[in-house]
Amino acid sequence: DILAGFKNVDDIVASAKERQNLEILASTDIMTGILNRGSGERNVIDAMANNKTGMFCILDVDKFKNINDEYGHNVGDKVLRGIADVLKTIFRDEDIIFRLGGDEYAMYVMNLNDEEAGKAVMDRVFNEIAGLGIPELGGREICVSAGAVFFKEGDNYTRNVKTNFSICIN
Repeated sequence: DILAGFKNVDDIVASAKERQNLEILASTDIMTGILNRGSGERNVIDAMANNKTGMFCILDVDKFKNINDEYGHNVGDKVLRGIADVLKTIFRDEDIIFRLGGDEYAMYVMNLNDEEAGKAVMDRVFNEIAGLGIPELGGREICVSAGAVFFKEGDNYTRNVKTNFSICIN
């Protein structure tokens, strides 16, 4: 009876671990390791519903299709993973970063609610992306653009404060 009880406990623990692994797989973008669109959007909506102030930003790799066409999808995938790694490095655990799809990413930066601070954060992102070493590109520029809106506590909408950032990097 005691051995049967231990087996039941082992089965329960194994089932819980399997369920946790499935939840991680369901919420993660398989290529980049960051949140996927569905889970990222749910987290942002939840943050706003709970009055967590922040900057919502969308980042796009300009003319990314040309990279895939000219250098192949393997190199394009390296660019996408490299940018995701930069975002994971720059943003805090409390921030929400996710891949919208293709070459687009989104971030919700908690407790950031003014344009100057937003510009400083995005400058850090751009500087880190500029440091990406992808030798297969042979010095080709990667152009990155971003836009942002700010959400403050009590808003049922984003304020009409929109900021655009863009940079071309080698």
